[in-house]
Amino acid sequence: MNFRTLAKNRNDTPGKAFIQEGTDTLCINCRGCDQFPDSCSPACISCICEAVSACGTADKIKLVSSKDTVISGSTAEILCSLARIRRPLLSQPSGRRCSRCPKSPNSILESAWSEFPDPNFKAALSRLYSDSNDLPECTACMQRTYNAVTSSEKEMEAIREKAKTLCKVLGVSE
Repeated sequence: MNFRTLAKNRNDTPGKAFIQEGTDTLCINCRGCDQFPDSCSPACISCICEAVSACGTADKIKLVSSKDTVISGSTAEILCSLARIRRPLLSQPSGRRCSRCPKSPNSILESAWSEFPDPNFKAALSRLYSDSNDLPECTACMQRTYNAVTSSEKEMEAIREKAKTLCKVLGVSE
């Protein structure tokens, strides 16, 4: 078995992504996926964002299927921006109490992004409140989570505006 065969086998599952050697192209395998490769469909946007989060940003994104689709320019920038804000870097609290807490950063951020690509930040923020039983570290953790969610909400609004502008320039309905 040669290197090419190993590389091919490693990347042949749907959603598997890799950076193409010698280019700034993120390739995402769409073969075997039940979705038609479309950079505007919620399922594809979610898959693309997961791939960008795992492999990093790229100038071009190639959806590899029977007919490859290459995404570049503003559309690729928007998708990479979505991936960046979808996974904010928050230090995760440790301990059993924290891991089971419904107000933990993971829990709150998962609820915010559960309706991706149209996240519900307001519902997630409504889950953040302080109980009299909370420890001082809980308040600090909830504040960091609140800041991460509101920051993501602002960035998401900027991405929406950029997408609206792009649609107007291309003459596409929103």
